[in-house]
Amino acid sequence: MPRPGDPPQDRRGRDDEGRVGDGGQAVASPWLGHDLATGALNHRGLVERLQTALALARRMETHVALVAFALRAHDRGGTEPDGESDLAAATVRELRAAVREHDLVARLARDEFVVVLQVCEEGRALVVAARLLAELERVAARGRADEWRAAAGVAVYPDDAEDVADLLRAASVALGRARAAGGGALAYGGQPS
Repeated sequence: MPRPGDPPQDRRGRDDEGRVGDGGQAVASPWLGHDLATGALNHRGLVERLQTALALARRMETHVALVAFALRAHDRGGTEPDGESDLAAATVRELRAAVREHDLVARLARDEFVVVLQVCEEGRALVVAARLLAELERVAARGRADEWRAAAGVAVYPDDAEDVADLLRAASVALGRARAAGGGALAYGGQPS
């Protein structure tokens, strides 16, 4: 039980710097919603921020676009290309530099990234997604053109989904179609082709 004057603790008993408080329970760190390698939002951070973005879009009657990217290594006998963590960091830097300050960038897996374009109409989402995909192809090609390829899937609230889980799913389905089409492909919407 915290005493008056103790730093605030989460339900697991750690303060905001990750120190264990009374009772030996764990606490959330300030990085809990972020990928430690790149500083981008992780899945948890993305879901929390995307819920807020969708609530705002619902009130303002605007759109939110979710663009899911995958960078894939060509199969080279089961080994991953060198510089994978450098590529993730470079990818996040390029995505952040290419979008507006209020848009979101997340890393969901080793080679999967998401950009959330807030207050963005469908047509603009496709233009921005194509531009971002071309930029990621350039990033991936730097020094490893024969090893990495990028693909992207786009889903837009409220056209493709009306909640966070369905929007993520629609973007994932579109990304799957883009991957199947080959490197450099862009697919829109969660509906099957």
